[in-house]
Amino acid sequence: MDKKRVLICLIISLLIISLYAYADGDGDSGGDEFGGGGEDSQGEPLNEDQLAAYQKQTGHEFTSATVTPKGENYEVQGTYKGKDGATYNGKMTLDPNGNIISYEELSVDNMQFRNGKNFKRTGQGRYTTDSAEMLKDGEWTAVSGEVIAKQDNELSIASAATVSDDSTGSMATNVFGYEAGTDYFKVAQADNIFTNRISFNNIINSRFDFDSGDLTKADITSAKDDNAFQLQETTVIVDNGESFTAMFNGQEQIIQTEDAIEIKTENEIVNISMNQTIAKQIGESIVYINNNLGIVRVDMGKSSRYINNGNTTFGPPLSLYANDRFEFEIKKHRNQTLRNNYSACFQCGLIDYIDKQLIIRGEVEFERLNEELPTFTDIIESLVV
Repeated sequence: MDKKRVLICLIISLLIISLYAYADGDGDSGGDEFGGGGEDSQGEPLNEDQLAAYQKQTGHEFTSATVTPKGENYEVQGTYKGKDGATYNGKMTLDPNGNIISYEELSVDNMQFRNGKNFKRTGQGRYTTDSAEMLKDGEWTAVSGEVIAKQDNELSIASAATVSDDSTGSMATNVFGYEAGTDYFKVAQADNIFTNRISFNNIINSRFDFDSGDLTKADITSAKDDNAFQLQETTVIVDNGESFTAMFNGQEQIIQTEDAIEIKTENEIVNISMNQTIAKQIGESIVYINNNLGIVRVDMGKSSRYINNGNTTFGPPLSLYANDRFEFEIKKHRNQTLRNNYSACFQCGLIDYIDKQLIIRGEVEFERLNEELPTFTDIIESLVV
C-alpha cells in the first residue's frame, strides 16, 4: 500500500508541474502550431511540418526562405512566392496571415524598398506602404517617405525628405503631397524643386510638365514674400500666395499671371499687376520673353498695368494701363520680326526702341515717370492714337 501511495503522489506531482509549466508558456500557446511564442521571443526556424502549416494558412510558398518565429509574428529571410503570384525577396516580418508588417529589405516587381512598414502589393507594379526609409521604383527614388501609394504609372507620397525622377532629371526636397505620373509631377509644398535647368524654392500647390525629359511648363505658387525664381535668363519675383505659369520652348519663355509680379531680364525690370476680381473672370496677362532680347511682347489682361522701370540699354521708365485687353510688342533689334501690322490693328501697340517711336492703337493710358514726385504722369489718356 505504501508503494502504491508513493507512486500516486509522484504522478500527481508530475501533473501539477506540467500544468504550471503550461501556464508559464512552455506548453502550447498562441502560434505554437508554427513554433511561435511570446511577444519578444525568437525561436528556431520552422520545421518542415510547421512550415507546411504556415504556408497553408498564408497561401505563400516559402521553399527558398527561412521562416523564424518572432513573437506572435514571423521573420522571413530569403525568397518566397506570395499567394498573389509575385516573388518577394529580402528580410521581412509577416503576421500570422502572411501580411508584411515591416521590412528591412524588400524587393518585388523589380522595385526595392528599405526599412519600412505595412507593405501591400495591390497588383503588378502597384503597392501601398506606410513608410519607407528608401524606395527605388523605376525612375523614381524616394528617401524617408511616408504614406506611399503606386497605382499604374502614378506615384503619390504624403511626405518625403527627397523624391527624384531620373526620367525628368528632377528632384523635390522636404516635400509634402507629391504626386507624379508620366511626364509630370505636382506638390502641395516643397522647399526646393530642381529640374534639368531651372530650380524653384519655397512653393506650394505647384505643377511641372515635361516633354522628353525637358521642362515645358511650370505652374507656380509662392510660399513666401519677395520670392525670386531664376528661369534661365529671366527672374520672376512674386509674393506669398501669388502665382504664375512659365512655359518654355527653346530660347523662348512665356509668363502668364493673374497676380502682381516683377520680371527681370538682363536689360530691364518690369512689373505686371491686374485688378484681381476682373483677372479671375476675364483672364491673365501674358509676357513673351526671348532669352537673348528679353521681353518682346505683352498681352495685357483687362484692367492691368505694365510698368517698365527703365534700363540703360533702351529707354526711360514708362507705364501702360489698359481697361480692356491690350497687346503690344517691344522692338529691340533691327531684324526682329513683329507680330502685328500696326497700321491696321486695334487694341495693340508697339514700343520701338530702334526707331524711337511709340504706336498705340486703342484705348490705353501711356505714362512717363515724373522724377520730382516720383510718380507716373499721364501723357496719353484713353485715346485712340
